[in-house]
Amino acid sequence: MDKRTLYLDKNDGYYDQRRTDLVPLVPLGAHTVLEVGCGNGAFGGELKRVLGARVVGVELSPEHAERAREILDEVLIGDIEKIMPDLGDSEFDLIVFNDVLEHLIDPWTVLSIAKTKLRREGAIFAAIPNVRHWSVVVPLLFKADWRYADWGILDKSHLRFFTAESGARMFRQCEFSKVTIHKPLTRRSKSALLNRLTFGLFHDFLASHNVFVAQA
Repeated sequence: MDKRTLYLDKNDGYYDQRRTDLVPLVPLGAHTVLEVGCGNGAFGGELKRVLGARVVGVELSPEHAERAREILDEVLIGDIEKIMPDLGDSEFDLIVFNDVLEHLIDPWTVLSIAKTKLRREGAIFAAIPNVRHWSVVVPLLFKADWRYADWGILDKSHLRFFTAESGARMFRQCEFSKVTIHKPLTRRSKSALLNRLTFGLFHDFLASHNVFVAQA
């Protein structure tokens, strides 16, 4: 089974995530946005609404790319590891990788090439599952178990796994000038409450994703 088959073996809900919790973390001022793995276009549609930006999507699933075309300004169909080199240089203010880099064979090369597609002072915005999350660490420590699932942090289609530190190191290795890490927690959730009660001591274990904003 190849990477494409693993990714396409998902239900519709996987491709229709609006991710409104991440929108406040997106850098303001972007006029042209490339969203890699745009799914049905839900998150890109939010960026169009909030930023007033032109959003170009890239999606591996032809079926969902067609749905995204009803929302986004343009959608390219295919594997970003093959498409990225052919995109125009210095074309985008922001490139978004939400739950994408962990699916790639070589995310380092993709990020290095993506850097050349950014305009001056452009940025990469990437949400990556946090493999240090308690739901992974606890079974590993106490049950010696690493159980793959249909989606989530241990999605069986993930080829790479990152913590906050290893994710930031990847961006530094790709020579981004500044990397900011966010560890979002859903407001009024049990995780957010526990984080407050423990004064942030276990924040790294409570955030299901790390969000990176990397400046070119």
